[in-house]
Amino acid sequence: MKLMTKNLVISPLISEDAESFYYLTQNQGFRRFQISNYKMPSISAAQNWIEEKSKELTPRKLGFYGIRKDGHLIGICAHKFFDVKKNEIEIMYRLHSDFWGHGYGSETATALMNFGKEELKLGKIVATVDPNNIHSKKILKQAGFHFEKLVTIEEQVEEFWVSADYKIRLANDAEGPLLTDLALRSKSHWDYDQEYLKQCRPAMTVNEQYINDWTVMVLEDKAKIIGFYALKFVSGENRLDHLWLDLPYIGKGYGRILLEHSFVKAKELGWNSYRLATDKGAITFYEKFGAKKIGLVQSRIRPDLYLEHLEFTF
Repeated sequence: MKLMTKNLVISPLISEDAESFYYLTQNQGFRRFQISNYKMPSISAAQNWIEEKSKELTPRKLGFYGIRKDGHLIGICAHKFFDVKKNEIEIMYRLHSDFWGHGYGSETATALMNFGKEELKLGKIVATVDPNNIHSKKILKQAGFHFEKLVTIEEQVEEFWVSADYKIRLANDAEGPLLTDLALRSKSHWDYDQEYLKQCRPAMTVNEQYINDWTVMVLEDKAKIIGFYALKFVSGENRLDHLWLDLPYIGKGYGRILLEHSFVKAKELGWNSYRLATDKGAITFYEKFGAKKIGLVQSRIRPDLYLEHLEFTF
C-alpha cells in the first residue's frame, strides 16, 4: 500500500527505517495516549519490530505503515483487526509531536478511511481513543466517525468510535441531472435568491458528456448520493470545478472528506496544484486547508458579482 495525501506519503515500513523509528519512539508526544509500548530500547529492537510487523501484513494489506513528510519518517499508522469475528477493522496513527498542529493527523485518518472503503472494501471501520485525547476525537469526528461506547482494553478505558457508512466512487453517466440538482440545492445554502439560482443552472449543469470527459467523484452515505466534486482541465488551468454537499450534510465533516479525496485524486492525475472560484461564504473552509487567494473572478451569470479565485498547491 502506498497512499499520497496533500502533504504526506503513507508506505510500508522498511529495514532502513529502523534508526528513524527508534528516535521516533523516544518522543514523548509520539507515545502519549498509547496503550501498547512503542518505546524501543535500541535501534536493533526497532529493526526487529519492523521486521515482525512486515511479516504480519495480510493479503488485504492490513498492518502497520510509515507516515512520511518530504521523505522523513514522522509517524506510523495502521489498519488492523479490532474484532475478527465481527470483521471490525481499526485505524490508528501516531505522530512525532513536532508535526502536531499541521493537519497531518486528519490527512492520515481520512486517507486510511478512504483506502479502507474504496480499495480494501472494508465494512465497519472503527477507532479507539483515550477519553482525554480531545484533539484525536475532533479528528475522528471530522473524518466521519461517531462515538458509540466505552470499551476496556488492557485494563484501560477507551472510547470506541465507528465510521460513517459512506463511500466515494466515480459518477455514472446517468447521474448528471441528480448531481446538477444537488449542486443547485447546495449553492442555495448561501442565501441566493431563486431567480439567480435559475440563472446558474446552465453553467452548473453536469451532463453525460461532462462526466465522461472529466473526473467526477460522488460521495454516498448508505447508498444515497450526498455530495460530489469534479476535477477539470480548462484554459490551461487545473481546476476544482465542483465541490458540493446536499444541505442536510453540510457542517458534518463530509466537506473535508471530499476535499482531501480531491487532493489525492489530483496528485494521481499528475497535478501539483489546482484552482477554484468559490462563493465568499466558503472561503474560510478552503483557507483552513491551505488555499491561497490569487484574485477575483467575474461571475458568468451576474456581471456585478465577483467570486474568490483560490489556489491549492500539493
